[in-house]
Amino acid sequence: NVGRLRIVGLDFESEDDGSED
Repeated sequence: NVGRLRIVGLDFESEDDGSED
């Protein structure tokens, strides 16, 4: 999941853990 968010760029704030949403 985190990897997908990184690709989309939505995880810009929490690109480390990606637990933003």
